[in-house]
Amino acid sequence: MSVSESRIAAADLNALATTILGRFGSLESEAEVVASHLVNANLRGHDSHGVSLLPLYAEAVMRGALKPNTRPIRISDSGSILIFDGARGFGHVSARDVTLDIIQRARDTGVAVGGLRNAGHIGRVGAYGELVAEAGMIGIFLVNAIGRPPIVAPFGGREARFSTNPFCIAVPIIDGWPPIILDFATSKIALGKARVAHERGEKVPEGCLIDDSGLLTTEPRYALESPFGALLAFGDYKGSGLAIMCDLVAGALLAGDTAESDNDNDEMMTNNMFVVVVDPNCLSAGIPTSLKVASLLKYIKSSAPLNALEPVRLPGEVEAEAMIERYRGGIPIDNNTLAVLQALALQ
Repeated sequence: MSVSESRIAAADLNALATTILGRFGSLESEAEVVASHLVNANLRGHDSHGVSLLPLYAEAVMRGALKPNTRPIRISDSGSILIFDGARGFGHVSARDVTLDIIQRARDTGVAVGGLRNAGHIGRVGAYGELVAEAGMIGIFLVNAIGRPPIVAPFGGREARFSTNPFCIAVPIIDGWPPIILDFATSKIALGKARVAHERGEKVPEGCLIDDSGLLTTEPRYALESPFGALLAFGDYKGSGLAIMCDLVAGALLAGDTAESDNDNDEMMTNNMFVVVVDPNCLSAGIPTSLKVASLLKYIKSSAPLNALEPVRLPGEVEAEAMIERYRGGIPIDNNTLAVLQALALQ
């Protein structure tokens, strides 16, 4: 049975999140960045990456697993390649700073490659894709997650071997079209979506999760509590293969930890992130491309919809629609989570 929920204005939720972050040690500048990131995830309909994460962050800070006011350290700078260590600071700040540095390097060199390892949870990867697109660049992000037991089974397996390892590609505004942001977990659903379903007393969609016996289940507890089951990769071997590549490129080849590392301490999820940023003007060699891009996007959207009430959408359009609705009507927060957040703000 679903729990009741309230609708909170984005500005009010941002103020609450900022207060909470200040309570467990973040300076105002950091609290504003993290709070804005979380609330923007809620606004875009990704509640799994929104303010409901704050209690988990608070616990991690108390254990010393997450370190407020810690900025990323540049450990390598070689031409178009920049490598950083997040030093277990808030990943929302580290990933933002690193992405902005890589964007600036790409302005100078046409293409820049970056890596961020050992960062606290970086949140919704699409937020960094949006930064790249707003700068007029193309961005490609591969991310792995460590610091907790694996939760996604490889294709053909019944035991978890990696995390939800997200992948993102961002394309900038062209000829009046909004940025195209493709951002998804390589599992059928993100772990956070299972957590939100569990908190709300809801089921997860069929076909996303197996129990500890390897049988399909819709009970989200198998993704969150012992005895654990496992989430399934999207697209069977395709999603499983992409998740493996995220662990290889963002983890192993970046000299960060990977799925087989000692992740049984369950202290706090940390992320490694591999980024490529490209100036699209360098790809076209001076040939105008905006009309071709606009023509392609119009052609895609002209496909007759299967459901007359559901038009064909480009990546990022669902999030844009959610933002309009939630700015107007408020962000839904289940009352149990809201009570926890309000208590944190008073500590």
